[in-house]
Formats: sequence, C-alpha cells, structure tokens
Amino acid sequence: MRSSRHARAATPEDKTGALAVYEASPSPPHDVEKGPSKRSLRGRSGCLNCRRRRKKCDELKPRCAKCKRLGEECEWDSGLSFRFTALEADHPSMIAGQRIAATVSNLQMVDVIFNHDTHESHVTFQTPLSSIDNPLSAPSLPTIREDDHLLSFTLPELESLDYLTDRDPFQAFGDSLWPPMSNGEADTLLDMDHVPAESPDMYAMYYPNATYRELHTTLYNAMVDTARGTGLTRTGTPDSEKSQKVAGMTVRREMELWRNYLDEIALWLDMFDNDRHFQIHLPLLAQSSEPLRLSVLALSARQIERRDPNKPYTESLALYQEAIRLIAAELEGMSTEVIGSCVLLCVLEMMSSSPKDWTRHLNGAAMLLKAAGINGVVGGMRQAIFWCFARMDMWGGFLSGSHTKIPTSLWFLPTGSMSTAISRFKTDFQNFDSYANYSLFLCASVLNVVSSRGTSTEGDSSYSAKWRALFDLLIDWHANRPREMQPLIPGTSEKDDEGPFPVVIYTNAAAVSANQLYHTATLLMLQAKPSGVKVRGQRSMFWHARQVIGISVSNLLHAAWTNAPQPIYIAGKVMSSKAEHRVVLDALAEIERTTGFATQWRAQDLKKYWGDEAD
Repeated sequence: MRSSRHARAATPEDKTGALAVYEASPSPPHDVEKGPSKRSLRGRSGCLNCRRRRKKCDELKPRCAKCKRLGEECEWDSGLSFRFTALEADHPSMIAGQRIAATVSNLQMVDVIFNHDTHESHVTFQTPLSSIDNPLSAPSLPTIREDDHLLSFTLPELESLDYLTDRDPFQAFGDSLWPPMSNGEADTLLDMDHVPAESPDMYAMYYPNATYRELHTTLYNAMVDTARGTGLTRTGTPDSEKSQKVAGMTVRREMELWRNYLDEIALWLDMFDNDRHFQIHLPLLAQSSEPLRLSVLALSARQIERRDPNKPYTESLALYQEAIRLIAAELEGMSTEVIGSCVLLCVLEMMSSSPKDWTRHLNGAAMLLKAAGINGVVGGMRQAIFWCFARMDMWGGFLSGSHTKIPTSLWFLPTGSMSTAISRFKTDFQNFDSYANYSLFLCASVLNVVSSRGTSTEGDSSYSAKWRALFDLLIDWHANRPREMQPLIPGTSEKDDEGPFPVVIYTNAAAVSANQLYHTATLLMLQAKPSGVKVRGQRSMFWHARQVIGISVSNLLHAAWTNAPQPIYIAGKVMSSKAEHRVVLDALAEIERTTGFATQWRAQDLKKYWGDEAD
C-alpha cells in the first residue's frame, strides 16, 4: 500500500465529465514475473535510471541492459543523501523533517522499494534538495537522489516528455552554463528577432524619448557581459556606487510611488506567490540596496505614466537611468537585490517597450538567472524572482512561437523524468499557488513540444506520443484542481444568455490566470493535434477560446489582467463574429487603460488577422 503523499492515480476525466479517449493501439502490458521461484529483479539496488522509470533493472554493472539498449549513461546510487545547509529556513527541504516527523505513523504504509537498508522509515520521503547559489560548484557534489517523489501512476507515453526535464536537451542553452560557440555565433543567437512580422516595431509609440532605448541597450549589454563572464570566473561583490539624488524627487513623491508599487504592481508580481515576496520582503531588501530601490520607483513611475498619457515621462526616465547606472556597477556580484532589480526593469520593458526590444531584454535577464543558478526550487526571494520571470518568459514564448528562454530542464534540479517534476507540484507543496505554477510549467511544456513540430528531428510517432502524454497531463491538471482554483459557482462555464462569452468567477488572481493558462495551452494543443490522433469526449478549441475571453471579462482582478493579453490574442484569433471581436478589443483596451500594460499593438494584429482594419 502506498503513502498518502503519493499522487492519486487520475483518470483523464475533468470535472465537466469530459473524457479523452484516443483511438490508438493500447500500450503493451508491463512484464509480469512468472514462476514462484524466480527472484524479482526490481529492488532497491537497481540503477537510478530504472528507478526513475519504475522499471525492473537487471543490476548489471557498470551498465545495465536497459540503459545499454537505450544508449544512456547508467547511474548508481551512492547510498548517501545530502542536504545543503545554506538553504533558507523556510525552504521546503529544511522543513521537510518537521513535516515528516509529525506524520511518521502514516509513512509506515509505503512502497519499501525506495527504502535504504541503513535508513529508518522516517527519512523515506525526505524532500529533494534545493539547488545551490553557485552553479559552478554543482558538478563536484555527489549525485542527489531524485526518485522519492515519483507519481504512483505512469501514463503510457509520459517517458516521451522526459527530455523536457532532462539536462541534455536544448544544448544551445545547455547543461553546462555556456555552450562552446564563437563570439560571432553567440551574438547571432542573442540578437535574433523572434517577433512575428505582423507585430510592428512601435518605436515612436512606446519610447517617448530615444534615451529610453539607449539605456535599454546599455543594461542588456551589461547583463550579457556579466553572464558570459560568470561562466569563466566568479568575482566578489563590488563596492556599491553612491546614488545620485534624482532631480525633483521629494520624500512625499517617493512615498506615493511606493504606495502605488505596494497597492498595484506587487500584486502582479506576487500573483502565483501566497507568501507575497515582492510585496513584503523585497521592499525590506530595497532599504539597503539603491539599485533595487530605484528600480522599484522607476517601474512605479512608468506604470503611472502609462495609465495617464498626459503625464510627463521625465520622472521615470531619470529613475530608470540612475537605476541602470547602479545596476551595471554591482552586476558582477550576482546579489539577490541586483538580480531582482533586473527582473523589475524587465517588467518595465514588457509594459512599455516594443516587442522586439522587450524580447532582447528577456534574453539578457534569462542569461543572468541561469548564470546565477536561480531556479524554481531554490527557495526564498530568489525562487519568487524565478517564477515571476518564468511568467514573462512564457509570454515571450507565446509571442515568438518558440520554446522558453530558460528551458524547462533548468526550472528544477536535474530530475531525469517528467513524473518526478510533476510530483514536485502534486506532493512537495501544500499551497494552491504551487498548483498555479504547475499550470505555468505545463504551458511552457506545450510551447516546447508544439514549437518542435515539423522539425527534422521530430518524427510523426515521436510527436504523437509527446502530444498524447502532455494532453493527458493538462486534463489531469483540470480534473484535480484544489478548491481555490475552481470557479466560485460550479457549472457557470457555459455560454451566457446575455452575452457571447460565459461568466466564470474565481476568488483569487492565481486561479484566474492559471485556468486561463490551462485553456490557452489546451487550445494550442488542439490546434497542433497530430493527424493520426482522434480525441473524443473533449471540448472543442472554440469552447476553450471562449473560456479564455470569458474569464478575462468576468474577473476584474488587475493582477490577473497583466497576464491576460497574450491568451486573449490567441483565443481572439478563433473568434468569428463582430460581437465577439468587439468584446475582445474592449478587453484589451481596458487592460491597457487600467494597468498601463501595452495592448494596442496586439489589438491591431487581431484586426489585421480578422480583416477588420477599417473598423
């Protein structure tokens, strides 16, 4: 019997009663041992690869038969477990022992194949380690066990998605910090413009002064140079530059900008974080960090200017300029404060710059986070910074139609299997904000899978297996949502009698955005469905598109609106009637008017796509 900490075996049936049925040959049954005298080959001393897959291992060393057949390196357990002692006190790994001690009696009912001979039962479910701050020292550490949180069920094609969590794929970004390439090749990679041709470069609209673009280039170059240099050596924290007083910035005005940040902007940044790091902890860090303080003020000032075009832009420009000067001076130290400053300015660029230039800033920030070893399980403020950036990274992927800047293989510690990564969301964390991040991870996985369709290395059968497995995971996400992620009034997802879109209300911004992500990801999957796969009992892409729009217009939580423009654009392309078009355009206009986030360029793209440019 298995512990309650294992994920429940979920059928691909969502709360609406829809059941996905694939018209394909059933998977071959697992091998069953015959004969009472034959010893089971599946035990605690098998190789780590077989344990991750929950397959039998013949235990031949140095390479078992299964790894030899699959052409994989055969890893063996050292029998030791390690806990990084520099983790913050509130990290899941540090509190795991307390949580397990309180429920030790329940952990008697576990699958003992994961026990060590020398360990007692209370350490069976020790939480996986967090990554260390310095990624350069990681290869020297012994191998860390990652197989204690495998799902208790295995989808037939789930192993086909392991490349999304393995460190081998996406060698352009690589398992090592920097892949071998010439400076010219790297410059070509970094300067690629992935923005679709139909998205115009609205330089004049988004840059009221050419200085903005010059400063943007300065910061981008500083991030790239620092990230490249970190791959070779790690320097100490440089001496802080002395901040110059921004002209016209009174104490009262600074308090007004802080209030706008706390009441409005921090809610966007903490949307998937119940601990509210950006609202509570980051302002405290800013008290002793001038780059961070000025970045907060610059973002707040620019957001106010974007909401009211009649306001002069000089205040945000002066703060932006001084923040970049101080960031460039302290960037080599890779401190939490300076990396947080770069991500805040990335939000500023996302809100008010052209798509082309914002994508370049996203590239630079992604390189910086990878160089600093920041991922989704590092804990504390750095973990909050990662998930905030991951949302922007995914919007960039939506925009470019390609995989995320930080590959999903770098979102966690090396896991080796998709089931292990999923189990982090299902068993390691108890708050519903983690389930919202799970939707983000699945959506990024959809981008990575769909964008590889049609490549020379992607065969039809391989893509079909990945598609089926990922589609099942999406259905499982929707079917097993915690109560906080479900609509306030069940059964309201059908068409509204008084409008073209349903009225679906949620109690929190995380639920609004996560469900919108689910419908957007499912819509993209249905649009990219392999021709040989038939799905019965599942809602149509038109239904999912209407859910995306309905969720946006039904919920007036500003925090969720900042993540809505790209899903609205994707869903809006499916709409056909003039009435639907009007609702979509009104929703985009309201988002820009209320939050300051630029959406007009996306509205123009939709009009062109619909053929409504004259309207």
